[in-house]
Amino acid sequence: MRFGIYFTPTECSELLTTGSNWLGRNVFQKPVKEFSGDHWLGWKERNILVASAVRYGFHGTFKAPFSLAPGMRKEHLISEFKNFCKNNISPGEVKLKLGQIGPFFALVPDGACNKLNHFANSIVEVFEPFRAPLTPADIDRRHSHKLNQSEEENFHKWGYPYVFDTFQFHMTLTGPVAPGRVDAVWNSLTERFRTALINPVPINSLAIYCESEPGSNFKLEAFSVLNGSDKG
Repeated sequence: MRFGIYFTPTECSELLTTGSNWLGRNVFQKPVKEFSGDHWLGWKERNILVASAVRYGFHGTFKAPFSLAPGMRKEHLISEFKNFCKNNISPGEVKLKLGQIGPFFALVPDGACNKLNHFANSIVEVFEPFRAPLTPADIDRRHSHKLNQSEEENFHKWGYPYVFDTFQFHMTLTGPVAPGRVDAVWNSLTERFRTALINPVPINSLAIYCESEPGSNFKLEAFSVLNGSDKG
């Protein structure tokens, strides 16, 4: 069993609805709109593109999935999560845009977001005691990817390479996109997310997602707005 601490837009937000419709799964278990192909992208190709992302649900990672440390239980994690949300305020709004991280498409900040980065850092630190040490299998699996020195140090210290100095907030939309299909996917996603990205997104809620067994879908385990945040 693994747990991740994520940003998830509130249940009624347009961004959550749009992202869920794109992936084909809503973590609040609400119905999603049947995918309709467009001039650029058909149903079959969309399914291939989202095959890896849909398992995790629509989210932005703050603390990457981890197994619980010896002596820790799910109830302990949820209790600390609720306390954290109660005692911390939103880092504010972030303007998102469609972008690429390597061959993947994601929603990324449109400009600097220092408050958001500091907020992410605090989550990594506060919940670190709940993370089980890396196993040899974890290390072997991660080392199949090339890491620079900072990423390597973060991985061994925090269990994930992309934290602190290497953190980039993003909300994954696809797996790798073939070079010849980049323009088509870009155009399709731009049109689908056009209205959802008009206004800045308030980072006013957090969620715990749980993978009950290896390879299963991550499901919403707990959700809370941050202290003083609007629940709408």
